[in-house]
Amino acid sequence: MQGDTVYAVIDLETTGTERDSDRIIQFGCAVMQGGHIISTMSQMINPDRPVPAAIQQLTGIHPADLTAAPYFADVAAKIRDLIADTVIVAHNVNFDYPFLSHALTLAGQQPLTNPAVDTVELAQLLLPTQASYRLSDLTAALGITHDHPHRADSDAISTAKLLWRLRAVFQALPSATQRSLSRHGAFFAARHGALFE
Repeated sequence: MQGDTVYAVIDLETTGTERDSDRIIQFGCAVMQGGHIISTMSQMINPDRPVPAAIQQLTGIHPADLTAAPYFADVAAKIRDLIADTVIVAHNVNFDYPFLSHALTLAGQQPLTNPAVDTVELAQLLLPTQASYRLSDLTAALGITHDHPHRADSDAISTAKLLWRLRAVFQALPSATQRSLSRHGAFFAARHGALFE
């Protein structure tokens, strides 16, 4: 992970896990470069369908919060512009990346082709003795403030801080270990990019 790379650390809250039938209800993004968050975006999105009670309980997002929110198609171009030319990062990127890419496609945008990093896989690699790799557990273990778990904006910011903490763990490894991981980093890539550059 190079210091000059721009990372778009994203998190989605959705009505469920099925890309074809469920919809995004909140998009959160922290754009990070050189270890600093340089911009953020937090957007409630009207899914134009019911929000299951379990999702309301998990996220604290209720239908009344979404009534006046824009539809995804209304903000898709803004989101696409925000994450253009970045490495996308998410905690369990294999959910967020394809879900967002599908939503963008439905809204008439191009699907995502960005390289991507999964902080779950990265944490499993660099912190192999952790009891849990849930975001809230990792942030608690590492002393990272995480104010509102399961809210996309808070999760994105916490994941950005986690990414940089993991980068520091990598940099503290012996040089031979770093070289070995860098050579095999593509194995741990969630999409097109290697975790280690």
